[in-house]
Amino acid sequence: MLKVLGNSTILNTDTLNLFDVNEAACRAVELVSSGYSRDDVCSTLGCTLQELDELLSKLSEPRSYFPRESQLHDRKRLVLMVSRDCNMRCRYCYAGHGIYGTELPSMTPESAVAIARACVEKIGGPDFYMFFGGEPTMNIAAIGRVFDALGGDNAPQLFGIVTNGTFSRKEIQHLLETHKMTLTFSIDGPQDIHDFLRPYSDGRGSFNTALDNLRWAQQFTRVGVEATFTPDHIKRGYSLVDLIEFFHSIGIDGPHIVPVAPKNGYRGFEPDILIREYRQAIDYCLQSFVEGRPHWYTLLVNILGAFADGRKREYLCPAGVSTLCVDSNGDLYPCFMFVGAAEFLLGNIFHLDKSDFEKRRDTFIRAARKSNRSNCSSCWASNICGGCMGSAFWATGCLTDNDPAWCELQRQTIAYAAQRLAKLHSDQAAWQCFVDTLTKATNDVE
Repeated sequence: MLKVLGNSTILNTDTLNLFDVNEAACRAVELVSSGYSRDDVCSTLGCTLQELDELLSKLSEPRSYFPRESQLHDRKRLVLMVSRDCNMRCRYCYAGHGIYGTELPSMTPESAVAIARACVEKIGGPDFYMFFGGEPTMNIAAIGRVFDALGGDNAPQLFGIVTNGTFSRKEIQHLLETHKMTLTFSIDGPQDIHDFLRPYSDGRGSFNTALDNLRWAQQFTRVGVEATFTPDHIKRGYSLVDLIEFFHSIGIDGPHIVPVAPKNGYRGFEPDILIREYRQAIDYCLQSFVEGRPHWYTLLVNILGAFADGRKREYLCPAGVSTLCVDSNGDLYPCFMFVGAAEFLLGNIFHLDKSDFEKRRDTFIRAARKSNRSNCSSCWASNICGGCMGSAFWATGCLTDNDPAWCELQRQTIAYAAQRLAKLHSDQAAWQCFVDTLTKATNDVE
C-alpha cells in the first residue's frame, strides 16, 4: 500500500521505502488509493498511462536510503523479579513500589538460583537475564548467586540490572567488573524534576546519589537510562529536547524516554502537547546527525531502523514473544507489566504444565500480533510502530485494543519523521553527513 504523507512524501507501507516526489505524484497516488481507475487518474491529472505506470512501478521497487544491513535480532529475555521491595516512592509508579498488588517476599539467593535453573530446564535459557523489582539492587546477594550459578564471567548469556541508582558501590562492583553485567538507570532528567518525581520513601531527593553512581558505573560497564516523560516536566520548563540534551551531557546517547502511563491516579499528556514534543525532538535529532554530533532517543532509532532495513514489526511489543518474566515465587508472566494479574499467569516454573503454559502463551502472542489487533490491522503505520501490551491493556481494559492516544502519537511521529527524512534525502551533501554520522554512531553502540 502507498501512503501519502504531506505534499511531497510517499511511503510504501509494504517495503517501508520512502520517496520524495512532487505534488502531482502525491495526487496520483491519492486517486489510485481512493479507487479511481488508471484512465480516470490520467484524465484528471493530464498524464499518460505510461507515465502513471512508470510512477507506480518506481514506488513499488525495493530500495534503501541507508548503506548497511540490519544488525537487529530478536534476543530472548528473561526478567527475574529478584526484589519485591523499593526504597523510593515515585509519583507515577504502576507497581505499587514493588508490591504489584500481592504480598510476596523477595527472592532469597537460594530460591533465585532454583528459579533460574528451573527456567533453563523447562522453558529454555534466554540470551539475556534482566534483574528487576522493586529495586533489584536491594537484593544483590540473589543477583550475584544467579550470575555465578549460570557461569559467571564465562557465561554465554548477558545480564543486566534496571536500577534507581541508589545502590551500594561496594556490593555491586564485583559484578560490573566482569563486563557481563550492564546497568540501566531510571533517571527522569535534571535534579529538580527528578527529585520531584522520584523521591526516597522519606521524601528526600535521589538525584545526587543516582547521578554519582551512574558516573562511577560508566568506568566499568555499558550504562543506559530509562526516563519517564511527564506533564510535570512541561510544567517545570523541560521539553523532550531538553531531556535528550541533558542525558547527552552526562554521557548517555540514545536514552529510552517514554511518556508516562496514566495509572493509579497519575494523569497523562494532552495528545497535542506530546505530538508537538516528539516533532521538535525529531527535528533536533536529525539536525544533530547532519552536524556530526549525534543525539537521539529510542523511538527515533526504532523508526530509522524500520526504514533502514525494511523489517516489519509483526508484534506490538516483545512481551510473551521474546520476553518472559518470573516472579519471586516462580510464577511466570508475559512481562513485568502483568505481574500479579491472575488472568495473565502462564504457570509456575516449579510445577509447570508445559502444554498449558504453551497454550496460555500462544493466546497472549496472538493478541500481541498486530494482524489480530482491532486498531492495527487496517492502519498504515502498523508495520513500523511499536507500543506496550501492558500500557495498552491498563488504558483500555482489553488485551487486543490499543490506547487511541498512543496510536495517534505513533502515526503523527512516523509521518513527520518520514517527511523529514525524505526532505533530507533531497539534499545530497546533508544526507551524506547524516548517513556517515548514523553509521559511525551505530557501529560505536554495537
